[in-house]
Amino acid sequence: MIITYMYWNNPIVKITNLIQPNIDHRLFYCNNFPINQIQPQQTLSQLCEIANCRLEQYSKNEFTNDVNSHDFISNIVKINSMVGTIKEFGCVKPMLLQYHGSMPMITGTGDSRLKAIECISEIITVPTIISTHQKYSHVFAHYAAIYTIDQLRYVCKVDLSTDFYARFTDEFADYGIDWIEYNVNKVVVPSTEWCLTVIQNYINAQSTTFRFTIDWFKNLVNWQLYS
Repeated sequence: MIITYMYWNNPIVKITNLIQPNIDHRLFYCNNFPINQIQPQQTLSQLCEIANCRLEQYSKNEFTNDVNSHDFISNIVKINSMVGTIKEFGCVKPMLLQYHGSMPMITGTGDSRLKAIECISEIITVPTIISTHQKYSHVFAHYAAIYTIDQLRYVCKVDLSTDFYARFTDEFADYGIDWIEYNVNKVVVPSTEWCLTVIQNYINAQSTTFRFTIDWFKNLVNWQLYS
């Protein structure tokens, strides 16, 4: 797992412009960036390993008890659901990538989508927004530069009323945007609370030998049956 800078302590703000921490920070858009040049912060296999360790250490009915584990546990449901959504609609949202001067690039947002895509072998490229610095602009000269919020809405294929929320880095960073999010009508992300409920009910219905695998994620669960 890659350790990134601690920008997660910075506030998430609603943005109305693309004024970044440094005037030399830049954004680029690529519609078909190769997945093999993206470094996930966590792979699907690693998520399975963490989840299976929890299954081995605790009884089934305690799978969701630890508050500190809620993010990764709820992500199991979200990723399984994403496999179906991506198969139906494609990768609707561009991933946010951060370029520090070398490949592969790290995900700022989209790591869960990258896990889901591990289950869809035919997808080899994804749309991306690349956050970087002016000194690296030559690397992305053949991509579309994004200077305004309306240009951002355009590449994200959303209407002019769509709100964007972002977490910025600082003026000394090699990239300006650490995290970005917005809503897409085609993609409904279930709440963490709902995910915890259905995954706990699902685990309760499994045998004591049940374990998560990459193949398990490829088979879509009807989570409504466990709500």
